[in-house]
Amino acid sequence: MPHPTGPTNPELAKLIEELRRLKTPFHLKLVKHLAKPARSKHGVTLFKINKIAVEGDNVFVPYKVLATGDLNKRVNVYAWRYSATAKNKIAKSGGKALKLNDALKDNVKGRIVV
Repeated sequence: MPHPTGPTNPELAKLIEELRRLKTPFHLKLVKHLAKPARSKHGVTLFKINKIAVEGDNVFVPYKVLATGDLNKRVNVYAWRYSATAKNKIAKSGGKALKLNDALKDNVKGRIVV
């Protein structure tokens, strides 16, 4: 019996399918990162987000946001998962910590940070 490929999390698989249906280059690039095996996904630190993002930017993280570093810009972060401390630091900077599913509802685009 062949081993299944792709994400085994049903919520993640559903999100990937919804993003694929949109067929825009931005969404397909996000799908490419989300569909990677878990062992090749790395968390993104707030330090990296702070370094790359601009004030008021929308940032997309295909895996987990980690709390290392500080965020001193108001940034909306869309991610699959967050560490608890990272959510608090994002809120303190005036930004929002949102799930990737929320971006689909609002049809938001921005920078993908991996």
